[in-house]
Amino acid sequence: MCGTHRRQHLAGQPLTEVRSKRTSEELAHIKKTGLSFCRSCEEELSVSEFQVSDRGTPALDCKDCKAAKHVERMYGLPRESFAALLALQGGGCAICGAVEAGYGRRWHIDHDHDCCPGERSCGQCVRGILCLTCNARGLPWYEGLPEYMKTIGSINEYVKNPPGTKLR
Repeated sequence: MCGTHRRQHLAGQPLTEVRSKRTSEELAHIKKTGLSFCRSCEEELSVSEFQVSDRGTPALDCKDCKAAKHVERMYGLPRESFAALLALQGGGCAICGAVEAGYGRRWHIDHDHDCCPGERSCGQCVRGILCLTCNARGLPWYEGLPEYMKTIGSINEYVKNPPGTKLR
């Protein structure tokens, strides 16, 4: 049994046909129209919305769906919860309020590393959604300071009362 069918079997779901390649008809359609079908969101989108292999074949999932699957797998945060948390934060970074993730990148998920050390999270310790600058530079630096030097109110409030706790 392949990995996909094993997961379906263990979850008690019916086994579905696993399609790992695009058919020749799909490839001809993509070449003719410049549009490709995303198997996750089930929308036909421009090829620019997909990662494209060296052979010119678009991936089966669009970039947004691939990112959403990554966030759910790594942080236990489904697409709907991610959208609700971002809306709860006013549509921007939970610390600085920036409405762009930074440097053309995607939003970063911050979780409590005391609960889940490392990259992955159990999903219960997600604190918030941050921009690249706050997640990669600001917050780690700030958390490493001695207590008497932690005087930035917005970061103290975020760490003490993160928006992610409001979704639980």
